[in-house]
Amino acid sequence: MALVLAKAAGLLLMPPGIFILGALITIALAIRFPRAARVLGLLVLIAAYALSIRPVAKPLITTLEDRHGALQGIPDRAQAIVVLGAGQVFDSPAHEGAWLADAALQRVHHAARLARDSELPVYATGGTPLGHGVPSARIMARAMTRDYGVDPQRITEETASRNTAEHPRFLKPLLEHRDRIVLVTTAWHMPRTVATFRAAGLEPIPAPTDYHPERGKPFHWLDLIPSANALTMSRNACHEYLGLAYYRLRGWI
Repeated sequence: MALVLAKAAGLLLMPPGIFILGALITIALAIRFPRAARVLGLLVLIAAYALSIRPVAKPLITTLEDRHGALQGIPDRAQAIVVLGAGQVFDSPAHEGAWLADAALQRVHHAARLARDSELPVYATGGTPLGHGVPSARIMARAMTRDYGVDPQRITEETASRNTAEHPRFLKPLLEHRDRIVLVTTAWHMPRTVATFRAAGLEPIPAPTDYHPERGKPFHWLDLIPSANALTMSRNACHEYLGLAYYRLRGWI
């Protein structure tokens, strides 16, 4: 229940939930405090516009992505490869059941490539966050074995964790004192992930992947028109900044 409530609060504090919440508060204030309602309504409108355009969304997400550079080669000190789970398609007609969502596929692809370039053991970590579907680690292991040719004997599945904070908690006993791990996750998610694993006493070696799709694209005046892509980038960035603040508050990083 605590996890569900935390997710609900997070959704309300991020776009687009925060805009709807702001609009409802504006309506509630309109009768008794019309001036305050007008000011709040204008602020909500400005925020909605700003977070829906690329000139604002791109710096928000890029600042997170650039905190850890791409891994150019697996260092000799590395002892294992760890890939974090992401979303899944709960009932994919193309795959006859649960399958990996886009972010998870990007992570698996990168982890499998790193695995082919080394002989390190691979750890897939991720359960079922809200109790639905198949544990993400199980689907990732299946994809790495079946589609990328990674030896299944090299892969260990950690299927109990439900969020970033729980990944190192449940994974650490399975690592068998392998502390120096190549950590694979989405680039904008890497700062919180690295901080969480370090707080757990591990030594993560960042291997970011799954950069936002418009990275490197030159600006155009059309980018001043609100778009769903820009709002998604802003939403992802807000999710991570909010997550970093919450994790610090809880003492997890």
